[in-house]
Amino acid sequence: PDFLDKLNGIFAFAIYDSHKDEYFIARDHMGIIPLYIGWDEKNVFYVSSELKALEGQCEKIELFPPGQYLISSENKFKKWYIRDWEYFDNVKSLESDITKLRESLEDAVKRQLMSDVPYGVLLSGGLDSSITSAIAKKYSEKRIETDDTQRAWWPQLHSFSVGLKGSPDLAAARKVANHIGTVHHEIIFTIQEGLDAIKPYNCVISGTHPEYTSEKMLDAMEDFVAEGGRFIYMGGNGFYWVVGFYDDQPWCMEVRKLDAGMRAWAAKPGEYYMQTTGERGGLWRMRGRAPQKFSGVGFIAEGFDTAEPYRKMPDAWHRTVSWITEGVEGEIFGDHGLAYGGAAGIELDRYDLTLGTPPHTKIVASSGGHSDNYVLVTEELLYAYAGLVGSLDYRIRADMTYFTAPNDGAVFCTGSIGYGQALPSNNFSNSASTVLKNVVDAFAKEGKLPGGKWTLEEKQWK
Repeated sequence: PDFLDKLNGIFAFAIYDSHKDEYFIARDHMGIIPLYIGWDEKNVFYVSSELKALEGQCEKIELFPPGQYLISSENKFKKWYIRDWEYFDNVKSLESDITKLRESLEDAVKRQLMSDVPYGVLLSGGLDSSITSAIAKKYSEKRIETDDTQRAWWPQLHSFSVGLKGSPDLAAARKVANHIGTVHHEIIFTIQEGLDAIKPYNCVISGTHPEYTSEKMLDAMEDFVAEGGRFIYMGGNGFYWVVGFYDDQPWCMEVRKLDAGMRAWAAKPGEYYMQTTGERGGLWRMRGRAPQKFSGVGFIAEGFDTAEPYRKMPDAWHRTVSWITEGVEGEIFGDHGLAYGGAAGIELDRYDLTLGTPPHTKIVASSGGHSDNYVLVTEELLYAYAGLVGSLDYRIRADMTYFTAPNDGAVFCTGSIGYGQALPSNNFSNSASTVLKNVVDAFAKEGKLPGGKWTLEEKQWK
């Protein structure tokens, strides 16, 4: 396995040694090349670079971890990609070297130009893509495989941009392409095309902070779930403010923050209605469409000093949701993370039947014991009094929830912005990742969701 560290590029492969009856599997350090492993009902082991090759054959499917290898005789994953700079103490005294940084970046881009087919660059007009595109253009006229001694088969570099009509990204990319001299192509799509694009998928996952939502966006997400889609809300403070867009300028978003909500400014009288759509701005909650009605949870508190783990709630053992925490030992999980060391933190959402949480929603887990820097959101306050802080107010918590919808649809919520930052801990081998994997695996499959079958005891209830 020592040779892996000498490979320069992206890869995933399996090698079988017929003399030893042993196989060796490895994947590149970033996991750029896909690689999946699985086990069937007889515990036969499978490996494939395509997920579809394992679906229907394997009962259990997992990602092969990036930067690791597996030797069948040892039957365990081992890290081959280990660098000193992964630990701050090893690099804290080093000084920056701009010349070396530039040389290393150019070398890295140049290496990726080895190809026997035409290649191009994806150019957004931002700093990162502009720099890498410029470097690629610099070396595109010669074949890298011949140490720049022969002319490239396709010496003219092509660049591509994707965006809404008239968007500033397209304009910026066009300027960069003209400056560096690429053959530029623009792929333009509409908002409706974006909405239509999610229809074929069983599962859609949000980001960690989907705070600003237009009526069209909210309608599309509700319709997706009602028609059998599965939605994973991965954050907190989502679906909060009403926003609007011009049809001919969809890159420009308008928001008007009125007399409620966590905000740094407030609209003045006469500024409550949006110029883009004519509708009243402010919180969706004040428009009768609180986030709880769509996702099951809504914004309750924020704090920026600590984070806490989750504790399984009684619902976690109910047969309809027990599969979500399968593989998570004990009652406490998510006691790790890049955001203050816990999965429940930064901004929190909670279950609230009075604001529209579907009554059949299950609370799988909740956080608690947040610091007094976690404060209640202003829309919850009618009268300020002592005790409206994390250590004293029971409402200040992240609720992890799950509910089913018509046509085998469902919604799962983490209730915390910090949850996404907990996933990379221990190279994604942790309890928060286990929970999310269980949900994604179930949501991505066709047919019925787990936990829907009645037990014999339930069938005998009178």
